[in-house]
Amino acid sequence: MSERDPVIVLTRLTVDAAGTPFEYSVMTMIAAGRHLRYQTGA
Repeated sequence: MSERDPVIVLTRLTVDAAGTPFEYSVMTMIAAGRHLRYQTGA
């Protein structure tokens, strides 16, 4: 991997039932070959 290769930066904020944040995550991954699929809770 070089500094010119594209990357995906995924961030996630997790909150409790009252809406208070209790976790924040950041993940960086190489973009090549990645296909993101996700569902959000309602």
